[in-house]
Amino acid sequence: MNRFYSINESTNMNVIDLVGKNVRFLILGQYQESLTPELYMKGRLVGVDQAVYIIETDNQDKSGKQTICVPMSQCIVSTTD
Repeated sequence: MNRFYSINESTNMNVIDLVGKNVRFLILGQYQESLTPELYMKGRLVGVDQAVYIIETDNQDKSGKQTICVPMSQCIVSTTD
């Protein structure tokens, strides 16, 4: 069961509790800029700093891992563990 977390949502879980877990995150507002209705990405949350999620993903072209920084206000995160 996936649980969604947002910076605007009041939950009993702290964001720091998600560090080290596999997550799926939805980038908000992308449907306005492209033909896809939503943009989901998967990765492992490696940290949080100044309202920014730091997420490590596997590169599609097998060149190794890629680190992505996403502002908390621009995405919704769900756990996949």
